[in-house]
Amino acid sequence: MRPLPPIYKKNGMQHEVIKREGDVVLARSRTDASKPLPLGAPCLGYEVFVVKKCPEGKFGDKIVEAHESCPGNEQWGAKGWTFPFLAEAEVKFAAQVAKEAAKVPTASDADAAVEEEDEA
Repeated sequence: MRPLPPIYKKNGMQHEVIKREGDVVLARSRTDASKPLPLGAPCLGYEVFVVKKCPEGKFGDKIVEAHESCPGNEQWGAKGWTFPFLAEAEVKFAAQVAKEAAKVPTASDADAAVEEEDEA
């Protein structure tokens, strides 16, 4: 699967991934997508989102490889959020990392399920 690039364009804006844990991303954005985003450059805001996993598929007669992307516009508010300040985005990022981690079953969860089956 092709990973989400560190700098990507969406909806006429340029976004730069500044932090990622698992499938949760914190990115900064600005409008001028034609120029590289220098470190410390002013930005319009920050986005936090859960990476979308796109399977391989066909688009017309082209095969599109499996890849990661940011959620679509219709998923914003459920899988992606925009913030004007970095501090607010970092709070949401930490909360979303914790939420996503709670969804992932651990090895101890699998062991407990096997023990329950053995007891039954």
